[in-house]
Amino acid sequence: MPDNPKLPILYSRKLSKESQMALDEFGALTAETIWAWNRNNSILMALFSSLLSPDLSKDRIAHAIWHTFQSDSSQRELLLQTAKVCLKPKSLKYKQIDWLIKAINKIAPYRNAIIHVPMIFQQTKPGRPNNIALDIGGARLAALDKLTLAGSKKAFWRAISGDLLVLTQFALALSGAVKPADFSPLLRRPRLRTPRLFQQIDAQLNRQQPKAKPKRPKKSFPVK
Repeated sequence: MPDNPKLPILYSRKLSKESQMALDEFGALTAETIWAWNRNNSILMALFSSLLSPDLSKDRIAHAIWHTFQSDSSQRELLLQTAKVCLKPKSLKYKQIDWLIKAINKIAPYRNAIIHVPMIFQQTKPGRPNNIALDIGGARLAALDKLTLAGSKKAFWRAISGDLLVLTQFALALSGAVKPADFSPLLRRPRLRTPRLFQQIDAQLNRQQPKAKPKRPKKSFPVK
């Protein structure tokens, strides 16, 4: 069938003004968290390289191994397992790396949610920013629940980006401290703001989950 020139053009390469305004607000809220996460992952690779070899000429080998693993979580597990081999399990340096990885793992679900959960625009009034809503049909329920409870509060996302920034500085210090030259001081663990916020969200999630019905005791049969 030939194209009908009378049909209206339905495609557009631009968002509406109202949707663009909403996206700008959303981007301002989450951009620092995304940047801080990527920077943190980069420094974790530097820490892995320091553990693998103090020879800077072998950084390419560490880089190749690190990027063989496609997910951030696999890379963090690689770092932890390498630390177990290269450091004494009871040493302070290993304990600091173990704490670092656990702290990042707790932040990861929220970063993953903000990256992967699709969102839609809900039209409001002309000239006003549209609302951004979670796309319920296109995301995992666990991620949806976390984002719903976290909401768009600036304090929450600034706490995440702030914790990622101080964890990055801590990882950078560790990358120097684990080398034989030990040219970087071993810093104290930074005080994080997110654990309390995560506990509040977890508590709300637990209250929302239906309580499991108590199991009936199994009948016992006499053994002949």
